[in-house]
Amino acid sequence: MTAPDSTVDRLFRPTHRKRVLFFALADTLLFCCSLFLAFGVRFDFDMPQYYGMIVQRELPLFIGIKLIVFSMFGVYRMAWRHVGIHDLFNLMIAMGTAQLLLVVVILVPMGDIVPLLGKLYVPGFPRSVFVIDFLISGILIATLRLGKRLYLEAFRQKTRARG
Repeated sequence: MTAPDSTVDRLFRPTHRKRVLFFALADTLLFCCSLFLAFGVRFDFDMPQYYGMIVQRELPLFIGIKLIVFSMFGVYRMAWRHVGIHDLFNLMIAMGTAQLLLVVVILVPMGDIVPLLGKLYVPGFPRSVFVIDFLISGILIATLRLGKRLYLEAFRQKTRARG
C-alpha cells in the first residue's frame, strides 16, 4: 500500500502550469533587468532623471507586450529540457516581433488614429534602447532557457563518468 501524496510532494511536483508560471515570472524579472540595463548602457550608467521616469512609466508596457507576444508564439509551451535550434529561432522571432511592436507603439504618434495609442507615444525615447534591450533580453532569456538543458547535460555526463 502506498502512502497518500503529501502536500509538499504535490507542491514540488512539476506540472505544465507551474512551468509556465515559473517562466512567465522569470521572464518578467529578466525584462525588467533588460530595460534598466539597456538604458544604463545607453547613458553609460549615468541616466538623466527624465529617462529614469520614462523607464518606470514604460516598463509595464514592455513587460505586457513581451509576455503577450511570447504567449502568442507558444514560447511557454516549449519543452525546454529538449530545446533546440528551432526553439531558439522561434524565441528570437517572438522577441523581434515584440520589439517591433514596442517601437511602433512608442515611437509612432498614432493619437489621431487610435486615441488610446496616443497616450503610449513617447517623444524623445532613445531608439538605441530598443536594439540594446533586444540584445540583452535575448542573452538573458536564452541563457535561462538553455540553463536547464546545460545543467542536465553536464549532470548526466558526470553521472555516466562515475558509473
